[in-house]
Amino acid sequence: MKEKLDQLLSRLDSMAVQPSKAEDNHVLLNLNEAAAMLGKANSTIYCMTSDGRIPYHKTGNKLYFFKDELLKWIESGGLFSTTSSNETDFKEHLKMMQSGKGRKRNTLVD
Repeated sequence: MKEKLDQLLSRLDSMAVQPSKAEDNHVLLNLNEAAAMLGKANSTIYCMTSDGRIPYHKTGNKLYFFKDELLKWIESGGLFSTTSSNETDFKEHLKMMQSGKGRKRNTLVD
């Protein structure tokens, strides 16, 4: 019985020490760390963020990245959209309305 209890305690200790993979990957990275992870120059990362091609977070004038978001971005083939579906729907609807409207005809006849 004591042996089983010791085994159980050792298993619990090992689980408490090792974080899960999800927790391990949700790590905040700065620009230099993200550039090193992706094998890109800092200037390339800046261009990618300004074009909205990569997931990032901005606080003040600092850029931050989460490791798990970058890994998902890589797995998806580098596809990332900064616009939500509602915003995209709104823009499409606005374009449709603008294209259907013309100038108001002058109804006054001399």
